[in-house]
Parts: sequence; C-alpha cells; structure tokens
Amino acid sequence: MPIAILPAVVAALIAGWGLGTVVPASADDDTLKDGSDRLVELLHQSEFVGRYTTDDGGGNLQPERYTIQSCQKSDSPQMYQLSVRIQYGGRDVTVPILVRIVMADQTPVITLDRVWVPGLGTFDARVLIRNRRYAGTWSHDGVGGHLFGRIEALKETGQ
Repeated sequence: MPIAILPAVVAALIAGWGLGTVVPASADDDTLKDGSDRLVELLHQSEFVGRYTTDDGGGNLQPERYTIQSCQKSDSPQMYQLSVRIQYGGRDVTVPILVRIVMADQTPVITLDRVWVPGLGTFDARVLIRNRRYAGTWSHDGVGGHLFGRIEALKETGQ
C-alpha cells in the first residue's frame, strides 16, 4: 500500500499557490538541470500511473495511481508541498503532503521518512524519477515493497 508519489509521488499538489504560470512537463524532460523550478514544472498537474508489489505478496503486481494536482517549492531546502490524490486498494483520497526531494546528480529522488498521512498511516519511501518514469521502494505501517510506472501530464479534462 505505497504512497510514494506523495511524490508523486504524491506527493506536489497545490495549483494556484503563487507559482505564476506553471507549464506541465514535456515528454523530453530527462534531467532537471534548471533546479527546483524545473522540478515543480515536472510534478505539477501530473499523474504517477503504475504498479506496486508487497514483500509478502509473491511478486503480484497491483495497480496504483497518484495524481499530483499541485506542487510548490517550500521555503525549507529540498522541501516541496504537494497536493496528491492517492488511489490504491479501494481507497481514493486527496491529501496535502510536505515531501523532501533530494538530487542524485541531476535525478530527483522523492524521500519520505516516517511521514504520517491522515487517514492512511505512516510511510517511508525512496522514489527515483527519470525519463518520465518512476521506480522505488516503499513501506507503510510494517508492510513494504517496490513500485514503478510512468509519469503522465494530467489531462485537461480535469481530474
């Protein structure tokens, strides 16, 4: 039961927080040479669509979807405020989440360290973003596994 996108994954969720004009990322966004503004552009109005496993689930892939409605850089270094819609395991909630995103060279890594999410529990995650794809590890209240998928621009039809 990952929540890595709070960052996707999950998670970058807040349109209209004084960001000015935010343009969704294009498919050629490979690295983030331009720093935090470029990262905000990549995450704002995006969806992480993929699969996750659980360590005790025999490798069975389960669907996951995280909609990052908005993303804003925080005043604190490496911190981003996300508004994320999380859909997995029959749940569908939208929550604000403050996440740390560190750079491994020019590759962003969403980092959750024992982050409590109201109504969902406590999460740990490391989610790497590269070439409009994501992959990583997660844990949630004693359960853990892997996750991976693609990052898509949120459709204008409004989700």
